[in-house]
Amino acid sequence: SLELLDTNPTINNATLLKKEPSFIGKSAMYIFDQTVKSLTDQNIMVILDNHVSDSGWCCSSTDGNGLWYTDNYPASAWMSLW
Repeated sequence: SLELLDTNPTINNATLLKKEPSFIGKSAMYIFDQTVKSLTDQNIMVILDNHVSDSGWCCSSTDGNGLWYTDNYPASAWMSLW
């Protein structure tokens, strides 16, 4: 999500990271980068998809994520973050 790129929170949820506890206390983008690196090191192609701009569950007619921009993330924000 654009919100992840924009806020880059520190992830301290041990339940989410029980398979990789070394990531506890790291930034979301650090975890993302390490995940992509691990996959590409195994010759797995990673294709980024900005499926939603706001974090959270998606895909309703009212979530506001039907296009690449939202009320919270206008097209200019999308372009500057990517």
